[in-house]
Amino acid sequence: MFFDVFSAFFLSCTTIFGGSSPIAPLVGNRAEPSFGISFCTAHPFHASVCLVEHNPSERTLEISLKLFADDLDIAMEQQFGKRFFLATPAERAETNEYLLNYLRDHLQFIVNGSPRLFVFVGKESPDGADFELWCYLEITDVDRLSDISFSNSLLVDRFNDQTNIVKIKANGRQESCVLNLWNKNGQFRF
Repeated sequence: MFFDVFSAFFLSCTTIFGGSSPIAPLVGNRAEPSFGISFCTAHPFHASVCLVEHNPSERTLEISLKLFADDLDIAMEQQFGKRFFLATPAERAETNEYLLNYLRDHLQFIVNGSPRLFVFVGKESPDGADFELWCYLEITDVDRLSDISFSNSLLVDRFNDQTNIVKIKANGRQESCVLNLWNKNGQFRF
């Protein structure tokens, strides 16, 4: 159900603003109207979704993150001191390197008792959803998943109302939790 609400909100931003935000002058022109980008710069909530699925045949944890691109751009600008123009034609060439650093600073996993780093697989912004960004990550060499602990502080340093939903699928089960500024950690046993 959350995905429906999340996607409906993304879609409503474009519909309401007719392809560009009328409030862009009020928020430092974050909407980048000169590129014809449909950013929703003032959302009523801040959220991300982190999907983690164990793939036993590939021996991997496949991680998909859904974020608001403009929120992530603001947080990365705050952390690194420069703007990246995520999901726009003006996106910086070095964005993926900084994005990986940001994600590793704010998203950590302990798999079966051992801290594990993920690799960056890629990112995309679906057609017609310039403000929506999917990031794909992977943790390799995971034969089985019996225990996973995680810390997710994505965007909470910038938006105190940020909600980070984490869903994990493994061994025929699905677990989920909601994290925020006051609760950044979770753990599941399978």
